[in-house]
Amino acid sequence: MNKRMTNSLRISSAVTAILCIATALSAVPARATVDTKSSDDLLTTSEITNSIEVAGNLVQPALTSVATNLQTYVSSTDDVTIEIPRSLENGVALSTPNVELTIFLPNADSASLGTKNNEGQVIFASAEASANTVIPVEGGVQMLTTISNKTAPERFTYSVEKEDSDYFQIQEDGSAVLIGTSGTVKLVIPAPWAQDSVGRSIPTSFETDGDSLVQVISHKSLDNVAYPVTADPYWIVVKCVAGVAVWLASNIILSPPAQGWSWGFVGRGVVACLRGR
Repeated sequence: MNKRMTNSLRISSAVTAILCIATALSAVPARATVDTKSSDDLLTTSEITNSIEVAGNLVQPALTSVATNLQTYVSSTDDVTIEIPRSLENGVALSTPNVELTIFLPNADSASLGTKNNEGQVIFASAEASANTVIPVEGGVQMLTTISNKTAPERFTYSVEKEDSDYFQIQEDGSAVLIGTSGTVKLVIPAPWAQDSVGRSIPTSFETDGDSLVQVISHKSLDNVAYPVTADPYWIVVKCVAGVAVWLASNIILSPPAQGWSWGFVGRGVVACLRGR
C-alpha cells in the first residue's frame, strides 16, 4: 500500500466518529496569459497525456463521465456533479444541493476542444506554451497545467465564481481554503505541486488577493528543466451536515505530507462548520 493511500486510511479511521461522508468540489473562473504564440509551442493530446503519466500518483484517478449532446462531459458522485465543457471558455461547473461554482481555467480562450482520453481525463490541447487537463475526481476536481517551454508564464490565476462575501485564504502549510459566510470552509486546496518530465520538483506556491487564487510555478530561472512541466491545483469541496464538516476521507487519495496535506484540513473544516451552523 503506497503512502498516499495509507494517509487516506489513517485520516478516514480517525475522523469516522465525528464525520459522515465527505464530498469535495471546486469552482473557479480563471485565466492566465501566455507570452508567445508559436507552432513550436503546440501541446498535443498525446504529449499532455505522457506528461501526466510521469506525475504518477500525484494525479488523481478520474471518475466515469458521460458526454451530453457532445458538448459537455458530466460526472456525478454522491451529491457532487461536475460538468466539463468541450469548449473550455464556458468554464467547469460544479454543484451540490447547497453550492454552485464555475471554473474558468488559464489560457481557456485558446484551448482546443476537450478530448477525453482512456483514463477519463479531459485534455485541452493548445498552440500556446501551456495547456489544461480537467479530471473529475471523488470529492472534487483536479486541474492540471502543462507547460511546454520557458516562454510560458509563471503565474496562473484561478478566479472562482462565488458569493461576494466568500474569500480565499492561504494557510501556513501552503494550502488554501475558500471561506464563506460565518467562516464556513467551502473549498480546500492542498499545497500545490509541480514537476518536470523526469520527475524533478519545480518550486510552486499559492498567492491570493482574497478574490482569486494564483498558482506560481517558478520554472523560468531554473537550469536544465526537462519540459513539459506538469502542475496542479486539486479542489476539494467541504459539505456541512447538521453543523459537522463532512469529508470523503475514505475516498480522497491524499497527497503525501510533502505536498501539503495536513490534519489541519480536518480541524478547520469541523470548526468552520460548527461556527457556521
